[in-house]
Amino acid sequence: ECDEEHNNCNFDLMPLPTRVINVGLDGETPFLWETDGEREWYATLSYCWGKLPQLKTTKARLEEFKKGLPMDEISLTTADAIEICQKLSIPYLWIDALCIIQDDEDDWQREAGRMCDIYSSSYITIAAAGS
Repeated sequence: ECDEEHNNCNFDLMPLPTRVINVGLDGETPFLWETDGEREWYATLSYCWGKLPQLKTTKARLEEFKKGLPMDEISLTTADAIEICQKLSIPYLWIDALCIIQDDEDDWQREAGRMCDIYSSSYITIAAAGS
């Protein structure tokens, strides 16, 4: 109601980033989705990668992730962010490790250069206090 009716809260939908995680609002497995200029609400995750191995999108795993993220391999921080989006009915989530192809230099340069816009255009940014 606030987003739709209050002038100070009204949020203009911006085009989605190139890739987002469809969090699976209806109990489906979250998956990576390549967008095409759609305008929809999405969240971003701000976190520290830390020292533990981080699940990342690579050229070799891109097609797999588009079918479904391996939930047994994702970090607790990522799982928590997905759950927050589901509970808030925010359908999409952007996480750098998963939404940028980490071993594709061209994709990394293009998408990393858009990070400021990606964060500033998101409906909310989830900040992980401890990753």
